[in-house]
Amino acid sequence: MTVVSTDRWWKAGKDVHDALKTDITTLQEKLQYRSDQNLKYMRLYSNKNIMSLQGDGYDQPDLFDEDRLVLNVVQSVINAVTAKIATNRPRSMPLTEGGNWFMQQQARELGKFFDGQFYASQIYRNSRVNFKDGCILGTGPLKFSVDWREKKNPQIVAERLLIDNVYVDPIDGKFGRPRMMHELRTMGREVAKATWNKKALDDATDWGRREGEAVDYADPITIAEAWHLPSSETAADGRHCIITDTCTLLDEPWKIERFPMAFFKWLEPSTGMGWYGESLTSQLIGVQVEINKILLKISQHMHLASSFIAINRGSKIVKEHLVNTPFSLLEFTGDLPQFITVQSISPEYFLQLDRLYAKAFEIAGITQLFATGLKPKGLDSGKAQREYKDTESERFMDVSQAWEEYHYKDIPEILVDKAQEIAEVGVDYSVLALGDDDALERIAWKDVNLDRDKYILQLHPTSFLPKQPAFKFQTVKELLEMVPELQPYALSLLDYPDLKAKTKQITAPIDYIEKATDRMLYGKSEDLEELFDPPDAFTMPHLQQAMTIAHGKIQLARIQKAPPERIELLMRYLSECERLPEKIQQDQMQKQAAMAEAQVPPEMAAAQAPGAPSIGGDINIQPEINVPQPMPVPGV
Repeated sequence: MTVVSTDRWWKAGKDVHDALKTDITTLQEKLQYRSDQNLKYMRLYSNKNIMSLQGDGYDQPDLFDEDRLVLNVVQSVINAVTAKIATNRPRSMPLTEGGNWFMQQQARELGKFFDGQFYASQIYRNSRVNFKDGCILGTGPLKFSVDWREKKNPQIVAERLLIDNVYVDPIDGKFGRPRMMHELRTMGREVAKATWNKKALDDATDWGRREGEAVDYADPITIAEAWHLPSSETAADGRHCIITDTCTLLDEPWKIERFPMAFFKWLEPSTGMGWYGESLTSQLIGVQVEINKILLKISQHMHLASSFIAINRGSKIVKEHLVNTPFSLLEFTGDLPQFITVQSISPEYFLQLDRLYAKAFEIAGITQLFATGLKPKGLDSGKAQREYKDTESERFMDVSQAWEEYHYKDIPEILVDKAQEIAEVGVDYSVLALGDDDALERIAWKDVNLDRDKYILQLHPTSFLPKQPAFKFQTVKELLEMVPELQPYALSLLDYPDLKAKTKQITAPIDYIEKATDRMLYGKSEDLEELFDPPDAFTMPHLQQAMTIAHGKIQLARIQKAPPERIELLMRYLSECERLPEKIQQDQMQKQAAMAEAQVPPEMAAAQAPGAPSIGGDINIQPEINVPQPMPVPGV
């Protein structure tokens, strides 16, 4: 048994690696039961006889022989739940305190920064794996760090970890708010030397390897990383260290009130029951065991099942005549033989197997029909199917909210910490993101670095509409009946992939008006004239919508307390819309007058002098234009 050191590693001096190694070794022994449990859960999901979750221990043959019947309900349920929830991509929307327009505009840009960083760090791809880890093992960690290999162009990196490598003291994490966290990883010696350039790495060992784990050819060493959060806002005991058993690779203060990891948990433990999450596997293990028993019984009985021929002992039957060929001749003397086929196994075994398999999906909160892609019998209308899916989704409300909070709050807060870490060393960090005009733009961190106490993070509503095309069409139809004003946006709401090109063409006029007015309200330019895009003849067919949009943006700008010059741009745009019919009419009159003048012979031009009678009658140069009534703007 390892002796626990009385010297806390975060209070140790230069020899912090000795104290930290002792603490981590003690935690390994204390949490050995969790490692054994994680190994059992991973075996259940993978159907492999995994020896360990480290090194090459996971690369093993199938757990069962090829001739044994296997029905892995744990894997089926977890894959179905992952497909149902983890395909959702929540986004973060920063909301500022008060109504300051400048801060709201900065918050909009911060939201774009998060979107760009999510793409650059491939967070959605990593988080899907984290979701599955949370289902299998209870907790799925996603670690964030800064890659400093290019000093002038550092990158924020997201890395999926196994919870088996993350250690939290059970007492420290009893109420779910640990102050310390430790991570162990195995790294090739040459890679470690290239990263830290420490001569002491020549003598480092793989001290974190558990008993029974195989040794590979990568010359591995154990790297340990630990964090101790500050005890209070004024305390200076926060510390971050990276060590081997021979040296300290990094030792720095840690002033942040969170760890650089985001954790997805399938089920949060009850208050006072520790920090590690509860897995879906633990809920299904009993059903899987019973299914395995029934499958074994069915397999044995089916293997032993056979047909029999009953004959009287005194009957003279030639056994060689009992062959499995057509029109075979069977000669006998005495009683006629009886051909008997016995029932291999009771049908109740199959009924119980079906009940248990369905019960596993019920425990997870989904129907077996969802897993097979079928719909319940009798639910033929779109409305009935939507209500059925809504009822099914309510069962996942708790998990779905945890999944959303994981993306819109936990991860963005860590991204802010890492971007600030880069900025503190004097590097101008930026990411590429999709701008308002659907073009890529570079968002600099220094332009969106709001004070953390000036905004909150909320979930960005990705879509109100269902994902299935039939359900989406029906929902849009019902929405247009309730809100006729959305009619110009109907095709955009449908957003079918095969109609996308045509939809963009049809909705382009309205999209252009939206973006033109947005540019006036939020555009980045010191010269406001560059942001003003007046309506023209192409706006005329959609003039009423343009006036409605401009009127709404003016009211929005007032609510947000936008600068007066921005509101003035929008009011100017609205005035131009109101004068547009008259302007077009005047332009057409001038063009027709010019055309009429060009058609008059020179010798008759004198007769067209002012006051002279008209030749050929009056020319009608008044085009018919339906002029929409100006919309009153309160206070204008």
